[in-house]
Amino acid sequence: MSETPALQLVFIDLLFLLLAGGMGLWFRTWLRQETRRLDDRIEALEKQHKGLESVAERLTSVCRTIERATPGMARPTLGDAPASVPPPRRPVTNRPIRRAERTVTPPP
Repeated sequence: MSETPALQLVFIDLLFLLLAGGMGLWFRTWLRQETRRLDDRIEALEKQHKGLESVAERLTSVCRTIERATPGMARPTLGDAPASVPPPRRPVTNRPIRRAERTVTPPP
């Protein structure tokens, strides 16, 4: 009779170890998938960043070319203004938010 509780205890312990091991393997697999997914997203963002850098370089060179072509017509940049002159203010086009507009309705 004393063998039955001992066997049950061993059986329950083995089941628990198998369950814990299975969960550990599942978590490890899930973590690898997420790592790969994030690595792929980082690579895509790096490619996009390189493309945006090249576009920014081209735009900068075009702006400089245009400024050199028409020196009298070019607007002064912040680098041209003396340090004591503050940069020009832009007009505020945003209207104040009303209380009714602040409430966010949850999506359906």
